[in-house]
Amino acid sequence: MLTFKNIDFGSGANTFTARVASDADRTVDIEIRSNSATGTCVGTLTVNSTGDWDVYEEMSTSISDLTGVNDIVLVFSGPVNIDWFTFGKTGNGGSEPLLGDITGDGVINSADVGLLKRHLLEIVTLEEPSIDDLNKDGGVDSIDCGLLTRYVLEIIDSF
Repeated sequence: MLTFKNIDFGSGANTFTARVASDADRTVDIEIRSNSATGTCVGTLTVNSTGDWDVYEEMSTSISDLTGVNDIVLVFSGPVNIDWFTFGKTGNGGSEPLLGDITGDGVINSADVGLLKRHLLEIVTLEEPSIDDLNKDGGVDSIDCGLLTRYVLEIIDSF
């Protein structure tokens, strides 16, 4: 069980994504609970074996909409390694993705910089390269990461 205190979901989150590894001989469930280990279960991520304890895969699940500030408790039915996890919001009414919003949560912040760095280091693969190519040169590279970092630090105000 892992507990995270005072997580601010703002206007809402309805997805849970985690980068996980497992060599368990059965599936492992990660229950996402609000406010306590016995609190409301807002979703469950079912983790199948990835083949080894250090072979990570990104997996996602839908969760009940979380808003405002909540404690989050992850309850495990068995062993699993977690590299990172994030909450997101889907269903933006068909609007265009926000350039630089790598995580897809509707805001551009340090989480986007971190995810772009992980992509450049070939730790993760990004699904929508069009929102990652900030200088529109046809590729995602360290220049895009530099632009995103400068934007988050408020050195620049547009891409």
